[in-house]
Amino acid sequence: MGRAILVNSVLDSQLVYAMSALSILVTVLHKMDRRRRSFLWNGDNTAFPAQSLIAWERVCPSKDQGGLGIENLCLQNVCLLVKLLHRLHCSSELAWAEWLRKQAFLATLEGELFGEHWNMLRSLLPLYQAITVVDVGDGRDTSFWYDARQNEDALADRFPALHSHCTKKKFSVAQVVAVGVDSPSFLVPRLSAQANSELAQLGHIVSMVSLSNNRDKRRGPFCLGQGRFDSGSLYRLLQAYNLERHHHTLLPSSFRTVVLLQEWFSSLSGF
Repeated sequence: MGRAILVNSVLDSQLVYAMSALSILVTVLHKMDRRRRSFLWNGDNTAFPAQSLIAWERVCPSKDQGGLGIENLCLQNVCLLVKLLHRLHCSSELAWAEWLRKQAFLATLEGELFGEHWNMLRSLLPLYQAITVVDVGDGRDTSFWYDARQNEDALADRFPALHSHCTKKKFSVAQVVAVGVDSPSFLVPRLSAQANSELAQLGHIVSMVSLSNNRDKRRGPFCLGQGRFDSGSLYRLLQAYNLERHHHTLLPSSFRTVVLLQEWFSSLSGF
């Protein structure tokens, strides 16, 4: 369909550069969708509702899924921002990334970074952590509780009772190794029986951690090396998941995809 190709190649390209760095307002995306919908069905800037032959949410899925392959801008924005997070964590030759690493704590993106843009990137960290695994170096950029390591689930999922008793959930691996998991500053004074049992297991895991002077490295099915990231494959995976959930809209602040990604990620034996 010629108009569908023009929508994806011309109209969508107007926002791609901005979406690679910013979270676009939903109202802006809706206005863009109205333009795209009008052009697709009427070949003009405006169109009557009766001219739309198919509901818009059925147009966006790929042709293999029964749609026309029109890009879902909200979902595309999410994937491009996750790519930005990956470049921040993994690119070693970008001056802006090096500067940001000095301003913020990468494990949580907290620091001298303020505004809605950074709040949005912080809200995307759970998604990024769900699709990557960390090879720990110095442990400074790795979340102790929420990052997966050595192809295993995140510690927050493995030890939920102990996690609920922790007072420093945002600590990095390096910080926990420094203070110890049994430190009074790390856990509440009184632990449940289940938390005590998990503490013994976690203590053994931490005792096996050996930090180095190298930076932490992230890898995963969408990581291409040298700071590159396959946002297209992530888009197709999230789109397929979104389709299976009866076309519920995927908002940047909502991570209904995380459970699927963790199940799919844990089924991988390696990359």
